[in-house]
Amino acid sequence: MATGTQPALTREERIGAWLVQNAGTNPFLKSVLFQLETRGYLTERQMEAVEGRMNRPARPVNPNPVTEVGMYRDAEGVIYRVKRSRQNGALYAMRFFPQAHNRASRFVYAKGVIARLTADLRMTVADAQRIGVQFGVCCVCGAELTATESVENGIGPVRAKRV
Repeated sequence: MATGTQPALTREERIGAWLVQNAGTNPFLKSVLFQLETRGYLTERQMEAVEGRMNRPARPVNPNPVTEVGMYRDAEGVIYRVKRSRQNGALYAMRFFPQAHNRASRFVYAKGVIARLTADLRMTVADAQRIGVQFGVCCVCGAELTATESVENGIGPVRAKRV
């Protein structure tokens, strides 16, 4: 007679149940789920790959993500310029190196930083201008400032019109 307990799921059943719940829009997981549904089984390598994902800790969700381009300063005081990609519209961060020898080296792509920045870390225009004055570079684009008025404002004339 049945005691009300169900037998433990097999490895493949656990993987299949997890795939159904988590495949979502992930192309790899969707393809593995499709193969499981059409063939009725997975290869050992496929099962290992899915189990690797099953055992990963969940990525923390940023409760206050960056949604606007601009200048940001993290908790350690590092300054980043957030830009929007021309290819797909995604935001990304570039680290500010004010003492770099040329304009091209002043902002360097910072992989993964956009996920750690929060909207409340956005600098005001006045804060960004103070940084520009301190280092003699435009607080928006990093260009070296030479005109007296621009150096005093911490922002170049072209960018000042846009702010």
